[in-house]
Amino acid sequence: MGTKDFCGPDYLTIYESELRIAAGISALWGEREIEAGGAMFGLWTHGARPVVLLVTGPGRQATHEPAYFEQDVGFIHKINGIMTGRYGIQLLGFDHCHHFLGLPHPSSSDVSQVQSITGKNNFTRWCEIITTCEGGDDILQRNAYGTSKGLSPTDSIHIRAHAYLYTNPQRGAKTEVPIRVLSGISPYRLRILADGILDPADIGEYACGFSKERIIYDSFDFETEPSIEANEVLQALAAQCQKLPRPVQDSIRFEIEDDSITVTLPLPGNGTAHISCSDQLPFSIQKVCIKNEVHKKNIDVTAAILAGHPDITLDGIYGILARRRGKEVRHYLSWRRGCACFDVSTNCQRDTAESLSEPPNQRRTKNVGPKTR
Repeated sequence: MGTKDFCGPDYLTIYESELRIAAGISALWGEREIEAGGAMFGLWTHGARPVVLLVTGPGRQATHEPAYFEQDVGFIHKINGIMTGRYGIQLLGFDHCHHFLGLPHPSSSDVSQVQSITGKNNFTRWCEIITTCEGGDDILQRNAYGTSKGLSPTDSIHIRAHAYLYTNPQRGAKTEVPIRVLSGISPYRLRILADGILDPADIGEYACGFSKERIIYDSFDFETEPSIEANEVLQALAAQCQKLPRPVQDSIRFEIEDDSITVTLPLPGNGTAHISCSDQLPFSIQKVCIKNEVHKKNIDVTAAILAGHPDITLDGIYGILARRRGKEVRHYLSWRRGCACFDVSTNCQRDTAESLSEPPNQRRTKNVGPKTR
């Protein structure tokens, strides 16, 4: 877990200049209902939050289609070498526009690209901004590499930005997070322009005229940071997390709500556990749900987990859930706790309490339909 900071919510930080560049490029191509985007460079904080210091444009050999965008690989290699070698910042992720597709989140092909890139490069973290277009009835002045007078979007077009953090990018696990915007122009953009090492079009200067007032996003609000008691609860939960396996520690996510804290843990077999507890001391577990990433169905297992063990810890809950997956979790917990069973997959029949009178490994197998993986 290292220096991971558990004392606050996740968010993406980006300079105003870079958000405007990303939005401007989105407007430029999106008005024609064509996807486009760029690469985001910066640094990660101790709390595993990205800070975007530079946004590029698309490379000249990038693939632009109405429902597909693929960045120019040679362009990315070139820019990445300069950013890491000369300026000490790294590739954090990509941004691209879904224009009027009605898709504010990464598509399945987007997730596949993330899995491929992070797998090949052994990246454990990744971020992405997906933009969508709203309005835009008029024609924009546009030129993909800035040989015109630049971008002059009309008052009617707006760009909505959605930020995502991939908590386990090689499994495609992601969370939408708010955006914290730093005012002004990124000092890295100013330095790169002063050095003249790149064509200004490479870093999207032709789109810098897009107004921040036309960008819509979920803004991170520092006033929503946790209370002192909530911080103490987070620290107590963090201490329990130290007992979890290292890969699990690296993928833990905390979400702070009005009166509770939810911990998300990865489970073997592409599942997740969502554990909610009170945000006041002494805290207690309030709800435990498991989710199968294939069927996308939340299963409430609170009664089964907490029966007879109201003081169970996070590592204790993980131990139970990790040992038994899918249908086995249902059978095992229902037998052990003696409570009503619960469905785990969409095509499994419900077992009655009588059928679970023996431990799972001692019962005869029932025919409950085709197995799913």
